[in-house]
Amino acid sequence: MPVEASFCESCGHVAGFAGFGPSQGPKQPVHLEPDPAWQEPPDQGLPVDPAAPPADTPYQAPGDAFAQAPIAGPDIYRAPGEAFPQPPAARQQHLGQLGSPYAYPSPETLVTARTAARDRLRRTVISYSSAIGAAGLLIVISTFLAWISFFNFFSVSGWSTMVHPLGANTSNFLFVSEEGVLFFTGFWSLLLGSAVIGGAVMLYLSKDVGAKISLAAGALGGVLMLTNIITLATNGGKAGIGVWLFDFLGLATVILSETAIRKIRW
Repeated sequence: MPVEASFCESCGHVAGFAGFGPSQGPKQPVHLEPDPAWQEPPDQGLPVDPAAPPADTPYQAPGDAFAQAPIAGPDIYRAPGEAFPQPPAARQQHLGQLGSPYAYPSPETLVTARTAARDRLRRTVISYSSAIGAAGLLIVISTFLAWISFFNFFSVSGWSTMVHPLGANTSNFLFVSEEGVLFFTGFWSLLLGSAVIGGAVMLYLSKDVGAKISLAAGALGGVLMLTNIITLATNGGKAGIGVWLFDFLGLATVILSETAIRKIRW
């Protein structure tokens, strides 16, 4: 038997079914009440988020929140570092004691520092050149002091060994060599002492080669006088004060010249 459904014109729900059969007349619409279980539950008074916008607030896209008002730019220029917070007071005080890392000295300060450095260098040069020159002068003076002493009865100066050679055959103004004896005369004290003085003058004139000349002269003089001391000690003689003074001053010249070479930089 054919069945047709009828719907309510007001709510659209199924009103009922009407069937047509041989013993039934025209279809009659049947109105059915809606099921209470399908009705919307009444408002139970749910809590409302206080931070939620009102219900009548129009919808806004995410970008609309930034387009409400332009971002105000700074009215003055600020360095990139000013955007960061200042350090604590203790840190700021420590930085103040160290000084600003970006503070450059003024030209006047640089000129003053360079002038002071030149003055210090000049004083150093004068000090070493004067000491080396004094050593060279004393080496020259040692020529006229006693170089050889025999049993404390008489002595011979370095000048006498140069002017009046002791040996008859193999002696000259440079050295005495006879029967295995080698003795250097006072000529070397005059020569090497003058070389030390010349090196000191060159050092005073800001020429570092002068210190090297004095160094070589002092070293050679020390070796020669050490040879004289050994010769006299092995042949019954005694080295005089002139030989010892020359030997000591040669060693002092070496030390002073080497120190000057290391400390003085032009």
